[in-house]
Amino acid sequence: MRILIKKIFYTFKKLWTYFYFLINCKNKAIFLKKGAIFFKSKFKVKKDNEIIIGTDSQIIRTKLLIKGTNNVVYVSDNTKIYDSKIIIKGDNNRVVIGEKVQLVNLQLIIEHCGNELSIGDKTTSSGLIEMYIKEGKKVIIGKDCMLSRDIIIRTSDGHSIVNDRNKRINYSDSVIVEDRVWIGQRAMLMKGAKITDNTVVAAGSTVTKKFESGNIIIAGNPAKQVREKISWSRKLL
Repeated sequence: MRILIKKIFYTFKKLWTYFYFLINCKNKAIFLKKGAIFFKSKFKVKKDNEIIIGTDSQIIRTKLLIKGTNNVVYVSDNTKIYDSKIIIKGDNNRVVIGEKVQLVNLQLIIEHCGNELSIGDKTTSSGLIEMYIKEGKKVIIGKDCMLSRDIIIRTSDGHSIVNDRNKRINYSDSVIVEDRVWIGQRAMLMKGAKITDNTVVAAGSTVTKKFESGNIIIAGNPAKQVREKISWSRKLL
């Protein structure tokens, strides 16, 4: 019975996707590949942008707003995005989400031009992730990363800090997270942060600098290395 109910609901979501796009999608900017589902979601995108949803991917209860030109959002195959909001204001921005990614409550705001978000294959999140990407910078998250909830990632402070000569001193910078990084609840990754392969970021940490060594635990505010020669698993061994 459960299998039958799942099949019926899946078929309903596919039909909803088909009729929604039939009625609303005079916009040629959005392309759905075979089996892609766009359910209880809304978009507002101009023709001179490109949105591609991969094979068997699901966009559920998500809002997508793009104001600008020549922006690209590419969601690869077998990826699921739930209860999220993606807002892009500017030109020539790029969002690429890999295969078999699962994102829950991603709140993404991209402003200005030439920014980039890349999320690698099999990366997952379990709750609210706030990302603010501005001033032509990048947020790169590698493959098979595990993000908890209430995480903030920023390339910019959002406002200027100036010295006594009225010169700005808080310039924006990209945020890089390499493969197989576990980011704990309420962690903050600020402009210029870099986290190397197989690192664990402890809950509540604020990462403000580059960590070039992998297989470590970082913790604190500001974060510092507290242990080395570690690895981690999604399973409780």
